[in-house]
Amino acid sequence: MKKIFLILWLMAVVGCQHQNGADYEQKLSAWIGMSQSALFSQWGMPNSRFVIDHSTYVVTYNRRFSKRTLKQDEFYQSTLSRRAMEIGPQYGHATSPALYYCKTSFTIQNGVVVDYSFNGDACG
Repeated sequence: MKKIFLILWLMAVVGCQHQNGADYEQKLSAWIGMSQSALFSQWGMPNSRFVIDHSTYVVTYNRRFSKRTLKQDEFYQSTLSRRAMEIGPQYGHATSPALYYCKTSFTIQNGVVVDYSFNGDACG
C-alpha cells in the first residue's frame, strides 16, 4: 500500500514540475527578440555575467529560498491522544527548512535576447 501511494505521489509531483517547467519556458520564450534594457528593467540587474565575445554574453539570475515543512506525523494530530503527543519530543516541530532554487540565464547578442535556459526546482 505504501509503495502504491509513493508511486502515485511521485507521478503527481513529476507531472506538476513538468507543467510548471512548460509554463516557465513559455514565459521565457517571450523574451526572445526583446532588448537587453527591457530585460534588465523587468528582471533587475543579473547576479552574474559571462562574456562570450565582444557582442555576446550570458546573464544569469539566481533565486533561492527556503520553506519550512511539517513533519509527516503532524497529519495525524487529531487521532493521537495527549499522552501520545507527549512521548515524542519532536512531535509538531517543523523540520529543517527545505531549500529551493531557480537559475535562469539569457544569452544577449548585440543588445538583444537571443536564447535562454533555466534549471532548478523552483522555476515557474
